[in-house]
Amino acid sequence: MICVCLLRARLIDKRIQWKEKDNSTVEASFINHGIRVSAILQFNESGQLINFVSDDRCDVSDMKQYRFSTPVSGYKNINGYNIGSYGEATWHYPEGTFTYGKFHLKYVAYNVINH
Repeated sequence: MICVCLLRARLIDKRIQWKEKDNSTVEASFINHGIRVSAILQFNESGQLINFVSDDRCDVSDMKQYRFSTPVSGYKNINGYNIGSYGEATWHYPEGTFTYGKFHLKYVAYNVINH
């Protein structure tokens, strides 16, 4: 079961509202200057994020809102972090899906200071 409090601990911002939908899904709503956007976050039985789905995105070609998703998979340890190593960026149009980005994570670093 997903604990909304774990997500709140990682994404601390009073403008984010969390709502648990079921054992593997939460809805996050972000409100900034009167504008609200929301997304559904889906997790597997290990608690790993496997998809982010939003209906708030506009396609710049026609400025209409369509469903947008970013499935994540291939979790592995990279530099001490258990992280998804593969992801996609997909539009869900009435005539079918269009995946315009596929990402393979090979390296990750945090708090890097360049001199």
